[in-house]
Order: sequence, then C-alpha cells, then structure tokens
Amino acid sequence: MDETQSFEKKVEKIKEILSQLNHDDLSLKEGVLLYKEGISILQEAQKMLENAQIEYEEIKSQIKG
Repeated sequence: MDETQSFEKKVEKIKEILSQLNHDDLSLKEGVLLYKEGISILQEAQKMLENAQIEYEEIKSQIKG
C-alpha cells in the first residue's frame, strides 16, 4: 500500500475490502488475507488521524498563545 495515499483513498479501500469480505463465496484464505490488509489500512488511517489531531492542537495553541 502506498504510504502517500490519502486518508479518503484508504477509507474507500477499506469499504471495498468490507464489501469483498461479505461475499459468501470467499475462501477462508482469501478472507484472512483481506482481513489483514484491511487491518493494516485501518492502522495507517488511524495514524493519519492522530497526526492531524496533533497538528490541530499545535495550531490551536499557537493561535491562543
């Protein structure tokens, strides 16, 4: 997965994976691989949100200060 991928693209990919995981004809192996990929993307997206929160707090403190 491309590290520079936007948050929005990560969310779209997660939605695609969830849709694929809901198919009845998915093998266990395919399901596990998709699950792992989805978890990895979720972790990347969460890190992006955490970084955005830190930046927001820094900007907020500069405005108040």
